[in-house]
Amino acid sequence: MQVHQQPILCQQCQQVPNVPNIRRFHMLKPRFLRCNYVPSEIEISHLTKVLMEAEKQVEQYEKDISVLRRKLGQLEKEKIAAEAVTKQCRASLSVHRRVPVELWEMVFSRLCLSLHDYSFDTNLLPGLPAILISQVCSHWKAIAGGLPSIWSSINVHLHELYDTRLPLETYLSNSADYPLKIRIAGQREAPLTPQAVDVWQTLFKHINRCRELVMTIPPFCFNENHFDPPISNFTFSKLESLHEEYGEEYVVPGQRGWPWFWQAIQEAPKLTTVTSIYPSRPLPFSRLTTWEVRAIKDASEVYELFDALRSCDCLESLTLTEISSSSDYNLDVVSSLRTVEFELPSLRRFSAIAHQDRCGWLSSIVETLIMPLLETLHIKYGQLDLPVISLLNMIRRSSNSLKGVTLTVNMGERERFSPDFPLSDLLQSASELTHFELLVDRASPSDRPFFDDMIPSVLSRLRDHPRHFLPKLALLSLGIPGITLNPQLVKRVLGAVWARQLTTHPLTDIRLVSLNSRTESGRKFVIDPEQLTEIKLLKESRINVIIEAKLARCRNRRRY
Repeated sequence: MQVHQQPILCQQCQQVPNVPNIRRFHMLKPRFLRCNYVPSEIEISHLTKVLMEAEKQVEQYEKDISVLRRKLGQLEKEKIAAEAVTKQCRASLSVHRRVPVELWEMVFSRLCLSLHDYSFDTNLLPGLPAILISQVCSHWKAIAGGLPSIWSSINVHLHELYDTRLPLETYLSNSADYPLKIRIAGQREAPLTPQAVDVWQTLFKHINRCRELVMTIPPFCFNENHFDPPISNFTFSKLESLHEEYGEEYVVPGQRGWPWFWQAIQEAPKLTTVTSIYPSRPLPFSRLTTWEVRAIKDASEVYELFDALRSCDCLESLTLTEISSSSDYNLDVVSSLRTVEFELPSLRRFSAIAHQDRCGWLSSIVETLIMPLLETLHIKYGQLDLPVISLLNMIRRSSNSLKGVTLTVNMGERERFSPDFPLSDLLQSASELTHFELLVDRASPSDRPFFDDMIPSVLSRLRDHPRHFLPKLALLSLGIPGITLNPQLVKRVLGAVWARQLTTHPLTDIRLVSLNSRTESGRKFVIDPEQLTEIKLLKESRINVIIEAKLARCRNRRRY
């Protein structure tokens, strides 16, 4: 039989183990494999020799396999080491290595702070962005850990907690000494769970680090046992803005419930922006620059507002979100308030919303305030008896500084617009006006003649007296229901725009919107081709002219 000798390992190894020659055994004859066949003496002798040789070969193969296994194990270890080197080399050559840390900080800040209002939010669990970033790699973890701003904004709803203490403590720890932005919300008529109390106590230990604090908490949610450790020497040294969110009984406990809280608020040295539910809150009024009052519903709150405003020498923005009075039993208070005037020397923005003002609180407030530096005025009224005389007097008092006026009137189903509305007088009173917007959401068909006379009158004055009537006006927006859009009205619009182009302050944006009633839903407004060409020419010159017909209670519209 021919003998073959060859290396067991590959040629790259250059090693041949000390193994015997390999030869192939003859196959046994089929008769030996039959269970009922009895071999002869000669056959038994032959089979015994074959068995002994095969056992020796099996033993040698086991030794050879053991050698190969040891070699294979060694090669596997060398392969793993080589793979580790390749990973390290790839990591060293990665583009991410060449990205500056400052750029990663910008990306992480964008992801954690710009995409969401708060980086820690119970609504985002378990996908908190800062936590996810820290789990990518050690480099990102180090960058995120050294960026306390992405850990400093926290929104917790105490009645929607799902194992939030551990990540909350991580956020508070990684925020270091960075000023916090915290929002704490509760739920009316729902007691706090032990987990919620635990989270509240964790937040309370850091609440004096807040720069911005938003709270909407039912007063009965907390008692003295919920403050651990007990309150002493509580201060807000970094607080700049405080916001109370309004919703039925979702309010911060008052001065009787949390005297320590409001004492710290009054003494907060940096607090300048406040949103309060009631004007009676004890606030540092002499330092406020922005104040929003959510509710004024009776005479006592009007008096409290006036008492507070007398101390607001630095106030630049005042917003009265909801002025409402449902009865007229104290109308004598209105007349007494109008006899008093006081000045807000720094106020530049005034906004008021009155949904149902039977007592005339808004008129009293407007008549009382003197704002020599007022620049922006926004009034939204929920009924037709808009205090136009008071507004007119207020605009005249602020005519040297007033630049923007927005008036919104929400009319009732059966109400009619006042035919004495002095739109031209309001506009004429503000010589420095640059922006004016008027929106009336609804009107009866009988009001159309009044609007059809009022709008052309204003446009004619803009065209005929471009240097004297609103000489600095840049934006004019009129959203009036029921006005008739026709080529004559479009001609007046274009005439006013062209006339203002010859002045030092051209009119750059004019919007005329007609909100038609349901009975006119089939009516179409078609503009002349020449006028359409003029509008396109003005738009090419960056002068925005929009004449739009909206159909109420349907989505059809025609716009030019």
